[in-house]
Amino acid sequence: NIDTYVSGFDIKACDFNHLDLVFLDACKTAYAKTIQGKSYSLAEAFRMAGAKNIIAYLEPIEDDIATIFAKYFYTNLFLGMNIHDSFYEAKNALSEYIPSPNIILWE
Repeated sequence: NIDTYVSGFDIKACDFNHLDLVFLDACKTAYAKTIQGKSYSLAEAFRMAGAKNIIAYLEPIEDDIATIFAKYFYTNLFLGMNIHDSFYEAKNALSEYIPSPNIILWE
């Protein structure tokens, strides 16, 4: 049994300056929650810990859409694209699967 979990407080206390990318491929990982009077998301905790690039979802996302996005993103990285270009190419590829990928907040 696992009686504990890793929280944003645990993450922000780490040194993740060596991480070029954190991909939080789950719903609302960019959504800020207030805990003990402080408000930040898992994505923000990784940023505070030094991660250079973070991909996270602000809203719920369907599993199949998240999987498609991740597949395109990592394929682009594997083929030599940088993180930024891989992200935007994967976002644009979603237009084949959903009518308007711009309904999702992208940063």
